[in-house]
Amino acid sequence: MSLIQFGLLFIALTASALAQRAIEAPDCTQDALIVNVLDLHDKPIDNLHKNNFRVKLNRTEIDVEAATYQVKPGRIVVALDLSGSMAGGPGHDKLQVARTAAEAMTSVPAPQVPIALLAFSAKVEKTFGFGQSRSAIVDWLSTIGATPSAAPHGTTALFDAIAAADKMLEPYQEGDAIYAITDGQDDHSVITAKKLEHELQRDRVRLYLFLLSDRIPFEELQAEVRDVAALAANTGGFVFGRSSNNLLSWAGDTHYEFNDRIKQNIEVQTGLLIVQIGGFYRIDIANTGRRGTESRLSLHVVDEKGKQRKDVAVTFPRKILLCGEPQISQ
Repeated sequence: MSLIQFGLLFIALTASALAQRAIEAPDCTQDALIVNVLDLHDKPIDNLHKNNFRVKLNRTEIDVEAATYQVKPGRIVVALDLSGSMAGGPGHDKLQVARTAAEAMTSVPAPQVPIALLAFSAKVEKTFGFGQSRSAIVDWLSTIGATPSAAPHGTTALFDAIAAADKMLEPYQEGDAIYAITDGQDDHSVITAKKLEHELQRDRVRLYLFLLSDRIPFEELQAEVRDVAALAANTGGFVFGRSSNNLLSWAGDTHYEFNDRIKQNIEVQTGLLIVQIGGFYRIDIANTGRRGTESRLSLHVVDEKGKQRKDVAVTFPRKILLCGEPQISQ
């Protein structure tokens, strides 16, 4: 069984018994984290309890009051970068790779995973809401690059596009996510990375990235690419497309080849994304009041003896917005 098939089966078995519920405003006595725990084969671990989680906020351990695993057809907005930098050069298949990543999401049968799409360059160019058909999205994706007028063009307002994708999720539901397919460059946004992070934290929306970027150390990435990669981590998302044994990586002067191996890897990470969107832990932690504006989190999974487990991979928000934290202006 493929990872995509596993993710769909995993969602379908229990989704019918679970109603989506809107996120309630925090009551200033408790915070909630969305956490994914996967084994070494990228399969979800769903039988943990609150004593298996150790959470620290600003290096101080805080109480975990509950850990509940939830399976639901989580919603996702695909934000596809069609700015000029996505065109690549002669012999580069950068656009084909990005389009295939978007198409892979539309191959997931509805209604298990509700999907919307937003395409952008210097502004939002095209949107498909959750109520529109998958076939309409697929038909439109097939036109990208078919003519000069449909080719990637213009500057990049990545942060503005993510903010627009966030608005498409209103009213918000627990588990909502954005999947941005981009090279991470931003040279046109009005909203700042800090303001955008605040909004995603407030709405409890996770950002996932399909990042078409050089395979170089994180600290050597361009500043704007570091910003968007950090944004994904801070909201509890994940960065695909960077150097990894089983996912995509780009080396040298970034020749974005498209072949069967690349297509298979896109399918693998699409399945991994489905698993993380469709099932997750809600970790309730005590809120003892404002604890500083940084609100930095660390989280570990431990065994029954309290020893940190090395056989799991965990995604969680590295920062959270606490009750009483000030609003951030543009």
